[in-house]
Amino acid sequence: MTDEQLKKRERDLSEIRDLMMNSVASVPAHGGMKKLLRDVAASPGKMLRTQLMLAVAGDRSGAHRDELFSTAAAMELIHNSSLILDDMIDDSPLRRGKLSVQKKYGKPIALCSGVYQLISALNWLSGKGFGDSVTDLMDAVQVTCDGEMLQHENRGNTEITEEMYFSAIRGKTAYVFQIACRMGCRITGREPGERKALEEFGLKIGTMFQLRDDLLDWTMEEAELGKPVNEDFAEGVYTLPAVYTFSRPGYGEQLRDIAGKIMIRGSAGVSRGNEGLSVPSGKDKIPEAGGSEDAESRIRKEAVPFHGATSGESAFTPEDLAETRRIVREAGGIDYTLSVMKKLGDQANELLDPLPEDPRIGELRSVVSFLLKK
Repeated sequence: MTDEQLKKRERDLSEIRDLMMNSVASVPAHGGMKKLLRDVAASPGKMLRTQLMLAVAGDRSGAHRDELFSTAAAMELIHNSSLILDDMIDDSPLRRGKLSVQKKYGKPIALCSGVYQLISALNWLSGKGFGDSVTDLMDAVQVTCDGEMLQHENRGNTEITEEMYFSAIRGKTAYVFQIACRMGCRITGREPGERKALEEFGLKIGTMFQLRDDLLDWTMEEAELGKPVNEDFAEGVYTLPAVYTFSRPGYGEQLRDIAGKIMIRGSAGVSRGNEGLSVPSGKDKIPEAGGSEDAESRIRKEAVPFHGATSGESAFTPEDLAETRRIVREAGGIDYTLSVMKKLGDQANELLDPLPEDPRIGELRSVVSFLLKK
């Protein structure tokens, strides 16, 4: 992409970020809820789904602009809601280098704010008259929830297959990228043949995105990633590097042995009741939320024990981290995941080959290059 294209993209993303803040400001909520949602919306991440939708759409001016940008803003807000709820499910303490909502305020507030953000984003978009986009986003939410449940049904299953893994990530991650491409095509009137190819492209990109996220979890440190590393493995959620390693003679048995010990230690922590809880401290109450010591006490009693906790210590030790990473790397789990990503990237680019070469196609190819960048 040229410097001018990059500047234009940043201007577009800045405008969409402003729309996100405007949407949050318009919600009919009390001050505490608004403050929380503003804080979350102020750190939107890379907005890769939006970048993909804008690239697919191409035409970002005239009659298309309002629906395109409003839909992108709603999609990002819904993504934020999914992160709030996902962190609550996984008991993640960090998100984008900051305390997660559930860690800072507790699970009850995370649940309420995550659901509220989801519904308010859809209501805001509906109020602007963009019903087709609301329908597409509701479809994405439905499939995401199904994929998330499928992933949790396989929690702790060291016999998980690649087919089972890919079925889960298609729902929980990749389908949203496909929907982003669908909406970009629909809003700007892409031809049916182009739409089919670009929706399939979105699915490939979404799968690559999840694989890259899983790979970073196995290769980076917490300070670089902005969240705990190998948290999925500690919680019994096995991503492709581990799934592949489980299938390798010798290495699979070693990794299962560690996984079993972690799960046993984690279960011991849960059985101890209130030990290892993730609850908010008094200083982290939301202003204007009506917090009190009694309310905090109730949250503490109701909070769910951290799956991997025992006597306040993580069930996943530094020794476990070093050993699991060694096993997975020696088994070829990292290289195998990279090879799958490369194959998906080639397939994604091939889907673009028959389409007329223009700046839009260049933007899409740059997304593939970004995801393959080490």
